Amino acid sequence: MHTTQSPDSATTSPASAEPPARPIVSIAKRLAKWLIPLMLIGWLLSSGKLDLRALGRVFGDPVLFVGNMLCWTLCALVIAAARWRLLLRGLGIHLRFSTAIRLQFIALFANTAVPGNVAGDVLKNVLAARELPALTLTRTLTCVLLERVVGLIALVAISVIAVSLRFSEVYARAPSLVLFSYLLGLGTLGGVVVALVAAKLATRARAQADETAATAPTFVSKIRDRIADVGDALFTIAKRPAILGGAIGLSLAMHLLYVALFVALGQKITPTQLPILDVCVVYPIGMLTSILPLAPGGIGVGHAAFSALFALFGATGGADIFNVFLVGQLVPNLVGVVPYLLDSGARTPTKSQ
Repeated sequence: MHTTQSPDSATTSPASAEPPARPIVSIAKRLAKWLIPLMLIGWLLSSGKLDLRALGRVFGDPVLFVGNMLCWTLCALVIAAARWRLLLRGLGIHLRFSTAIRLQFIALFANTAVPGNVAGDVLKNVLAARELPALTLTRTLTCVLLERVVGLIALVAISVIAVSLRFSEVYARAPSLVLFSYLLGLGTLGGVVVALVAAKLATRARAQADETAATAPTFVSKIRDRIADVGDALFTIAKRPAILGGAIGLSLAMHLLYVALFVALGQKITPTQLPILDVCVVYPIGMLTSILPLAPGGIGVGHAAFSALFALFGATGGADIFNVFLVGQLVPNLVGVVPYLLDSGARTPTKSQ
């Protein structure tokens, strides 16, 4: 009696207890993710730093509406897809441009729906791997890492160059911003060096372990091997500087077009306009805050950051400009759910063949 009942009770009672708990925890986590942005948006609205009427003024202007859509198409879709395709080519993987565009569209939807702007990058590589067996897990991780890194390098470079060109003016108004920009540049450079050194050390440690032969794999050795695999892929691309240079160049072009859109929106929204070089200083820093995994699309966090950054230069309307910019870029991203659903439906039967 005891031997038949206790296993059943041991297995069924936890199982029966877990299902009600999991939805509650999941809902609580989702609500928590929206709590910070909603509080920030509420504070900005109540303090008068955010005016939602700016959306109507801007998108009621045919020139700005078309300009926004052209900027989204060129930057978020075409240039981003071309950069990803170029990095894949550096790994010896060739992807059709039409496929890269379709998967980039799906990635934009995923990045909008999930905080952090990384989920879509992972998803598009996973989907591409179905057609490209050479796109292994290691190379997927490498592509995701490199897309983030080259984008970060371009953003930081724009800020550092703009600060250097207007050093005296920026330092007179916001010395902390000058220091932060240069520290961000040094931190980015240092992070790249540390990552490359770690990959090199992991590769050497794996080679030594292979020579001395071998005990059974441990958790540490598996992590070491994964870092070494990513390092091998990174060094493969590093040996092709034209690929890396092209990827960074595409990232620079993308963000400079975004800066131009930001300036155009500012001319419509706020009477206290910033020179384009000052926008080049604040735009990268503000955008870096918006990619923190605190809220989808940087909602709330980016608004507060741009409001504070514009205020450092004695300008108003930073939150309004970012709000219009954000809506103009996020709404087209949501259309990516259509190719995502079509892709899922088309691949379900072929997977079983």
